[in-house]
Amino acid sequence: MFIYHPVPVVFSRGNGSTIWDPEGKKYIDFLAAYSAVNQGHCHPKIIKALQEQVEKLTLSSRAFYNDKFPVFAERLTNMLGYEMVLPMNTGAEGVETALKVARKWGHEKKNIPKDEAIIVSCCGCFHGRTLAVISMSCDNDATRGFGPLLPGNLKVDFGDADSLEKIFKEKGDKIAGFLFEPIQGEAGVVIPPEGYLKAVRELCTKHNVLMIADEVQSGLARSGKMLACDWEEIRPDMVVENVLIRVDCVISDDDNSSLSSIKSRSSASGPFSSIFRLVVGGIVKPLQALGQFLGARRSCGSSSSSSLSISGDEGGEIEQGGVTHHSPTQVLKNFEEIRYLRIELPSGELGIDEGVLLKWRAEFGSTLDHCVILGASSVIQPNPMRVSQAIVTTTVESPASDDNGSIPESFYTNGGLKLRVVWTISSLIAASARHYLLQPIIAEHKTLRSLVLSDSDGQGVLCMNRDQLEELRVKPLSASSASKRTLVPALNMRLWYAPTLELPDGTVLKGATLVAIRPSESKKEASDVSWVSSAAFEEPYEAAVKMLVKRKTYCLEMNSF
Repeated sequence: MFIYHPVPVVFSRGNGSTIWDPEGKKYIDFLAAYSAVNQGHCHPKIIKALQEQVEKLTLSSRAFYNDKFPVFAERLTNMLGYEMVLPMNTGAEGVETALKVARKWGHEKKNIPKDEAIIVSCCGCFHGRTLAVISMSCDNDATRGFGPLLPGNLKVDFGDADSLEKIFKEKGDKIAGFLFEPIQGEAGVVIPPEGYLKAVRELCTKHNVLMIADEVQSGLARSGKMLACDWEEIRPDMVVENVLIRVDCVISDDDNSSLSSIKSRSSASGPFSSIFRLVVGGIVKPLQALGQFLGARRSCGSSSSSSLSISGDEGGEIEQGGVTHHSPTQVLKNFEEIRYLRIELPSGELGIDEGVLLKWRAEFGSTLDHCVILGASSVIQPNPMRVSQAIVTTTVESPASDDNGSIPESFYTNGGLKLRVVWTISSLIAASARHYLLQPIIAEHKTLRSLVLSDSDGQGVLCMNRDQLEELRVKPLSASSASKRTLVPALNMRLWYAPTLELPDGTVLKGATLVAIRPSESKKEASDVSWVSSAAFEEPYEAAVKMLVKRKTYCLEMNSF
């Protein structure tokens, strides 16, 4: 049966991202089985696990215990921050199981009348080709000729929180679950508007609806974070996940787990996640979610190894917040000439409390040349009605009459200075660790003229120009191999502080602090302006730098580390 329109290329063998056809012609596999083999073809760790397992036992089924499933389950739940996992054979089976759990939960715990439970889904989302799943689809090609479709489904536009809220208000007492993809795949890689996932989490919590995320395509670091939902720091009640080797899973929380011991991946999960873990584990009873091939020892062994290929820290891989990425060295090794290189990491390394501002920009040669750090204990976003007034007040260059630019005594007594020292050291460690990792790229690519390493949330930027790159190539690097970072030399620092700083766009920084850093051995210019460039940060923080350097300057020193 021809159920696809395949590209006229015949796969014969593969290694990593490279594919060969039977005639030996080579291709790069950008599809990667719709991201199911993002770890690459014939990953040696997975091959080894498969070979070792197939020599021991083929299949136990769930009628018996085996010694691999507990290891696999523990690894996966720990990696994703949940307490319970049910492995299935395909993504569609995973979605079907999640729907069954949601319906049964709705009837038994939400008291939805028998056979009246509703599942809400999004137009454009793809969850498989089974009858229950296509019954939720808006794609006529997927449903034509397969009726009658299953009842109990409602559809909303993806990314439209208002439409979802309207349905919840109208039929919320009968809605058991909301099924969605955090990033739509088949629809064309559609990313929802910022704030949509948080709004969904809040609506599901408010209306007592299970939030079910289908992350078969977007999960396990494919979006840059372990789960795509992590981008908005929300925690679904159930996640359907693909674990790469013949196993798709429904992941949720256990009703018997201790709430105090739960390691939540997000503080924004909402109270309903706690309610869910207390009740949903007791909903599906033995024999109500079975499959002939479930419990395959071979799949669990290789999938456990596959998850290792995501979270491992072996050579050539960089671990960022629990997500492993191919190193820049690996990515760039096939490019003979690179002049301008900009690398973006998924997120900043420094975990800071919500509302705190911390940004840094550093320049390196063979060691640190210069670093600027901007911090604030809290940020108050502008009120549009006050922007014009803010522009007037902040154009006054002299400080207010009750503020002479000096640091108040409370700054020292309430731990303000100590906190700034922690920010400074943390920023320098993050910068020097990035610098250390760049050595192989700089050594191998002699044509580089500019290199910038940043992160997606704009926390830190490391820059190197042509002269600095050449300096690193010819001058031995003073580095700590144990901590994998460049050693930071003895430093001279200048600090500026303002208890409150209102910027031209109306943004208000509380406890605004600017720190400029240079090695002690470098030439000490008298001008404060020479220590820091206002262009180190984008607006509105460029204005903050200009305003802070007009205040009183404090000089500090720091030993090497």
